[in-house]
This record gives sequence, structure tokens and C-alpha cells, in this order.
Amino acid sequence: MQKSFRFYRLFAYLFAAALSHSALADSRVSEDYAKLVNTVQQALPQQAQQAAWQDLAKQYEQQGQRWSGEDVDVHLKHENDLLFGNEQMRNYEIGAQALLQLPAQQQAWQGLAQSTSALSGAQQGYLQWQAVGKLRSISWQLRRAEVEQQAAAVAHQQAQSLLEKVALRKRAGEATELDFLMAQVQVMNLAAQSQAAEKRLDGARQQYQRWTQSTALPAQIDEALLAPLALPQHPHMIWLRAQQQMAQAKLGQAKANQKMAPTVYLGVIHDQAPSADHSTMVAQIILPLGVNQKGQIGIAEEQSNLTATQVDVSQWQLQWQQERADAVQQQATLQQQQTLLQQSLSLSEQKLAMVQKAYELGAMTIESLLRAQQDFLGAQQQLALNKVDLGAAIATLNQLYGHVLSAN
Repeated sequence: MQKSFRFYRLFAYLFAAALSHSALADSRVSEDYAKLVNTVQQALPQQAQQAAWQDLAKQYEQQGQRWSGEDVDVHLKHENDLLFGNEQMRNYEIGAQALLQLPAQQQAWQGLAQSTSALSGAQQGYLQWQAVGKLRSISWQLRRAEVEQQAAAVAHQQAQSLLEKVALRKRAGEATELDFLMAQVQVMNLAAQSQAAEKRLDGARQQYQRWTQSTALPAQIDEALLAPLALPQHPHMIWLRAQQQMAQAKLGQAKANQKMAPTVYLGVIHDQAPSADHSTMVAQIILPLGVNQKGQIGIAEEQSNLTATQVDVSQWQLQWQQERADAVQQQATLQQQQTLLQQSLSLSEQKLAMVQKAYELGAMTIESLLRAQQDFLGAQQQLALNKVDLGAAIATLNQLYGHVLSAN
């Protein structure tokens, strides 16, 4: 049994070494991990908006270069006196009518085009940041599921090993039937836990594969904790400000459309009579009186939309501050717990050694040995999971701080 305990100590060292990931000198990660960001970003539904934003900006720009605010209307008109028996009296008219676009209105369209183009660029950066957040989340979920599965498999393996040793002691008359039965029950319980952990790992792996089109988790996903970006440089803030500028541009367009743009009509009238034919050129300018209240409603609606974007900025700032405080507290708590868990593992290791020796001498029951074994493996698992959770907490903070991933 002493040989078995030496195996425990060796496994504890290897297990902790395999799951321990030291902080990097900078925030960079392995190239294979950084490359996954683009794959995840392309899978985001919002990515389809990029082409639409660019096309919309192009249409706005073209509208800003036109002299007419709307389509050109063609007028065709014919009059005659057929009803009154004078078939030779006829009148023909043809002309075109267009609503002119004032320079201020053209500038409003061009401003809207610039805001839309800026919105597209801001969204691209925002989507990249979102993709990084998704990649961080699913990667650390998979890392944690792997640790849980490894710990469950090792616990089951050690219970099986203990069962075999108890069986040998039973045949030698050094263990009772009850000892053997309790060891069997422990093996069955840990086998069920191992299967459950395997299923959770499969679920985490499927989610990871669905987003990254990859089955293997890169070895280096740990990050160094960085200082937060200034909020004006944060990808989310840039995206919100771009939406605010877009709303401002739409408000400017609504105000520009309120200006009294004239409608111009140019045409030709041809009068046909028995005595002579006569043609006349017609030029007409129509000036609106500015009494249409629909324009004021449009301005009020756009002002409301602008206010909503300003509220979104303020709300996100408050939310960011709260999430940052929570994440900082979580990271600090995990860091403090790590020292306690290391001490707990050391004590559990010493306890297991003493109980195992006492069991060999017949001074302890199999129940005490199983409990000591379970405490040791549990402390080992808690420490390993703490290291994973600490790495995930650092990644969460870097995400909140606005940092994306880059390759070494």
C-alpha cells in the first residue's frame, strides 16, 4: 500500500503540472488560438450586416450628389373639343417636373453616408471583440470540462486500484467482506461520475467545434492581465458612439428636409386650330409654404432616437463599471483561494498517508481510507479547477477591458 501512496504523490505532481498554466509575459496567445477569432467572427449573425452597411453608405453618397431630391415626373396632356363638335381644336402638353435638392440637403445625405461608413467600421471592430469574447468563453468552458473529466477518470482509476488491493487483502484474510463491498460501491459511484463528466466534456467540445470548426483546444490560451483601455477606445463604446453619430446624421437630414426646396416644371404646350398652330414653352417653380407638420414629426422622432443612443451610452458605462467590479472581485477571490487550496491539498496528502498506514496496520477501517482518498482527490481537483477558473477570470477581465487576442 505504501507503493500505492507514492503513486498518489507522483500523480498529484504530474496532474498539477499539467493543469498549471503560468502567466505570460504579455497578452499574446498562440497563433493557432488567435487564428480562431476570424472563424468565430464569420459565424456571428451580425456579420451579414457588413455588406448591407457598405451598400447603404454608397446609396446615401449617390443621393448626396444628385440635383433632384426625388424622381423626375413626366407629364403628358391632351385636350380637344370633340365633345362639342369642333374636332380641329386640339391641345397637347408634355413636360417634366422635379423636386430640387438644396445644398444643405445634399450635405445632409453626404453626412449620412459618412456616418454609415463609420458605423460599418465600428461594427467590424465591435464584432471582432465579440468574437474574441465568444472564443474566450467556449475555450475556457472546454478547458474546465477537460479538467473535470480528467479528475473524474483518475478518481475512478484509483478507486479501481484500491478495490483490487482490497480483494488481495480479502483473500489473504486481512480484509473483510464489508471492506470489499464498500470498495465496490465506491468504484460504481465514481464510474457514474466519470461518465457524467465525459458527457459534459462532449457537450463543451461540440459547442467549441460548432464555433471554431476545430476539435482540439490550443495549448496556450492563458493571458496576462492587462490594464483597461480608456473607455473612448473600447470597441463597445466606439460602436455605441458610431450609432449615436448615425442618429445625429439622421436628425440633420430630417431638419434639412424641412427646408423649402422648390419644385421645377419645364414643358411645351402645342395648340392646334384651323387657322394656325401655336407652341408655347412653360417654366414653372412651385414653392412650399412650410406648413406641413409631418416634417416636424420626423424631426421629433429622430431626436427621440438620438436621445435613446445617448441613454445607451450612459447605461453601458454603468453596466461596465459594475461588471468590472464584479470581475475584479472574482479574480481576487480565486487568487486568495488558490493559497488555501494548496494548503488543503498538502494536509489532505498527509492525512491520506497516515490513514493508509493505519489501515495497513488494522487501526483504521476501509471507510476511513475511502474518505481520506476522496478528500485528497477532491482537494486536488479543486486546486486544478481553481487554476482554470483563475485563467478564465483573467480572460474575462481582459475582455471587459476591451482587449482582443493577438498571436505571438
